Amino acid sequence: MNIVVYAVIVSLVVVLTSLVVRRLLSVKEAMERETARYVIKVGRRSAVDYAGVAAEMICCSGAERVVILARGRNISKAVDVAELVKRVFNGRVVVEDIKIGTEVLEGRRVSTIEIVLAATPPLLPRSAVTYKDGVLMGHEISSVDVLRL
Repeated sequence: MNIVVYAVIVSLVVVLTSLVVRRLLSVKEAMERETARYVIKVGRRSAVDYAGVAAEMICCSGAERVVILARGRNISKAVDVAELVKRVFNGRVVVEDIKIGTEVLEGRRVSTIEIVLAATPPLLPRSAVTYKDGVLMGHEISSVDVLRL
């Protein structure tokens, strides 16, 4: 009789553990999907163009985090983009995480970087934000203003 009770308890523990693990995985996947919406892959365009896109994501789209990805020769441009965004938001955006790595592409190794920028509250409401000389000031912002960085 004791073996049956133990078997039932073990099976309940296994079922509950699997449910908890599934729930945790679904929460993690949801967070990754939310972050994936605000990813900038740095390529051939200028750093100012990418900084404008990042600023628009933070101001107009309400992104709490923006991920900047680059590899190879574009790594320095990605760092420039992060610094431009930090300067434009005057300290209200900080570098939350930096990951570096290596990928193998076509038989050769290429360095990669991932920079996560996080908006620290309080950001000004969208209707109260614009910039002057690269620094945020107070009144209406439009996507045209952001792209003029």
